[in-house]
This record gives sequence, structure tokens and C-alpha cells, in this order.
Amino acid sequence: APPAAEFTRASTHWLRHTFANEAIKQMQPQVLQSLLGHSDLRVTSVYVKAQAADLVRGMRALPRKR
Repeated sequence: APPAAEFTRASTHWLRHTFANEAIKQMQPQVLQSLLGHSDLRVTSVYVKAQAADLVRGMRALPRKR
């Protein structure tokens, strides 16, 4: 979490962006799209970022060819 002093300078845009970056980790993009009021899912997709651990899990889940 950011230091408390950063919150005194926080704009509503920064707070909204921070919320979206955290929320996308726990909900479907379509749900966040609705919460943010985006008419196009492509706008919401800027918050979808694969975490390194998710990438590793995804690669390990692929079947191995022999």
C-alpha cells in the first residue's frame, strides 16, 4: 500500500485507476466494465495484465508433448 501521504495528493482519477487495477484481479473483465461504466470492453482491457505467477501456472498447465 502507498504511504498515507500519497493519499492526500490523490485525485479521483488515481483512486479509480487504483481500484480498477486491484479489482480486475478478482473479477471478470465484463463485471469491471459495468462497474466502471465503460461502453466498450476494449477500454476496460487496459487493466487486464497477466501476473508473472499466472503466466508460469498457465505454461505448466499445458500438456507436454513427447
